[in-house]
Amino acid sequence: MRSRSIILLVAVMFLAGTGVALALAPEKSTTGPGKSTTGPGKSTAGPAKSPGGPVRPSITPARFASGTVKASSAGSFTVEGKEQGKDREWTFVLDSKTRIVKSGKPATATDVEAGDLVTVKYTEQEGKAVAQDVTVRPKPVATASGTVKSSSADSLVVGGQAQAGTGELTFVLDSKTRIVRSGKTATATDVEAGDGVTVKYTEQEGKAVAQDVTVRPKPVATASGTVKPSSAGRLVVAGKEYGKDREWTFVLDSKTRFVKGGKPATATDIKTDDLVTVRYTERGGKAVAQDVTVQQLVKTASGTVKSSSADSLVVTGRAQAVTGELTFVLDSKTHITRNRKPATATDLQVGDLVIVGYTEQEGKAVAKDVNAVSR
Repeated sequence: MRSRSIILLVAVMFLAGTGVALALAPEKSTTGPGKSTTGPGKSTAGPAKSPGGPVRPSITPARFASGTVKASSAGSFTVEGKEQGKDREWTFVLDSKTRIVKSGKPATATDVEAGDLVTVKYTEQEGKAVAQDVTVRPKPVATASGTVKSSSADSLVVGGQAQAGTGELTFVLDSKTRIVRSGKTATATDVEAGDGVTVKYTEQEGKAVAQDVTVRPKPVATASGTVKPSSAGRLVVAGKEYGKDREWTFVLDSKTRFVKGGKPATATDIKTDDLVTVRYTERGGKAVAQDVTVQQLVKTASGTVKSSSADSLVVTGRAQAVTGELTFVLDSKTHITRNRKPATATDLQVGDLVIVGYTEQEGKAVAKDVNAVSR
């Protein structure tokens, strides 16, 4: 019994000694002597960071504006438009980085003009609106048609109709205006009062600036009648229109063409009592002749050959209520038959019976056809 107690006491003392030894032993690091798990002087979380990550420099968002250029210069331009339904005016600064596009092509600040429609992408920098991209949009093109009332080198006044209504319209003509007349390129001086025109134009700074002016062909009218006494530059013709007597006074200008006897002629070749057909147009309330053709009225005479030569024929007979001796001119165009066969002037015999078709030209009876029959 006593020996068991001694053994138990020795065991308790051993266990107690072991616990003291463990308590007094130096602590060891799992990462080596003198080192913390995260390295000397370092926190397990590292240096302090903002909740959203690294701090970034601020970026100014781009904005957009659209409107009409009010004024422009090399370094800036002013635009009028609307923002959230209200009128607004912006002044944009242009710098070396600003990109400009006009008509789909790269452009410069000098290409941006008052009246241009633009869309601008810009940013606010130090209280200024700095343009990044400027796109010049095509201007809406309107069309007008009417009659020219007056014209000059730089303007055109038209009485007619446009999108805005009917009335008198004034168009600005500039170096970019294209003018076409009779299918050919023309100038402002070629546009005359009375011309019918179609004008394509844009509104710029309250003005209608013409882009294209097309002069429409004028309707051509025709008149026929007898020439009355006329003056230089004028031709008076008496005839009928819609069954009623009518007298016209035609203006003759440098473009009027004359034909008489099938050949080109001049105004001085047109004589009183000539039968004429006139093609003309109305310009500024006047009838301007384009073509004057003298009609060759064919008369008829019949009788007996008194004499003949290579270029003349004398007939005793009757023509247009006149009886007596008639002299006809024979030329290269005179058609002659004798006894129904082709003949020449030398085949005609004194005493032959003839029927002569002729025209009056410059006071002479010019034979067109001579039909002879021998006795």
